[in-house]
Amino acid sequence: MTKTELNISELNQYLSTFGYEKFCFLWREYLESSSQSWANMDNLDLSEKKYIFHNWRAGSKIFGMDSFSLLCQKTEECIINCRTAKIEKLISDCKKSYDEQAELVKIYISQIKEDHEK
Repeated sequence: MTKTELNISELNQYLSTFGYEKFCFLWREYLESSSQSWANMDNLDLSEKKYIFHNWRAGSKIFGMDSFSLLCQKTEECIINCRTAKIEKLISDCKKSYDEQAELVKIYISQIKEDHEK
């Protein structure tokens, strides 16, 4: 699996657990919440950022976004350990990874949508 690939096995496990409709609902909620957090990122203090990256680390795994989840973990650890010089670069890397992997999830969901409409 490359950095931009999804963990389809994990994604499918959650898809099977929740069902297609619920999974898509969770995805829309995740996107809405994430979009708001990204839009406000520059206005957040370190404690708020730590909370967001902690939640993203766990939440993104549901959608097979392992690379993004790992970067969230590194960012959270960096914040906890007060490595402020590295935080902005990690946040930038997280945003890039998020954008790439979220696009892959959107594509995957649109591909499997046909299967669930039959």
